[in-house]
Amino acid sequence: MKVLIDTNMFLVPEKFKADIFSQLKGFGYTKIFTLSRVLEELKKISEKRGKNAKAAKIGLILIEKYCVEILESSGHVDRSLFNLSEEYAICTQDKALIKQLVENRRRVLFLKQKKYLVEEF
Repeated sequence: MKVLIDTNMFLVPEKFKADIFSQLKGFGYTKIFTLSRVLEELKKISEKRGKNAKAAKIGLILIEKYCVEILESSGHVDRSLFNLSEEYAICTQDKALIKQLVENRRRVLFLKQKKYLVEEF
C-alpha cells in the first residue's frame, strides 16, 4: 500500500520521538512518498532558527534513509495531498486536512497522544 507524507509528519520523529516509519510499515504501508513541495518546505524550515529547524533537518535525513520517493508537485501542498488521496493514504497532522479527508472517506493517518499513528477512512 502507498502512503503520502505531509511536511508536519517529518517533524514528528524529532519533536515527539515517535518512529512513524516503523508504524507505517506495521499498517502495511511499504511504499512511502512525499511531494517535491514538502521537500522545499522542509529545506526552508531547516534553514531558520528555532525548535522546528532541527526537526526539519532530521526529516530530510529520514527521507533519504527510508528512500522516500518524491512526487513532483506545484501549488498548495494541502490541495495536492487531497487531490492525490484517492490513490494514496495521507499521513498528516493538519487538522483541517484530516477533517476534509475523513468527510470524503479518504484514508488518513495521524498521530495520537504524540506517540501512536492511527488510521481513519
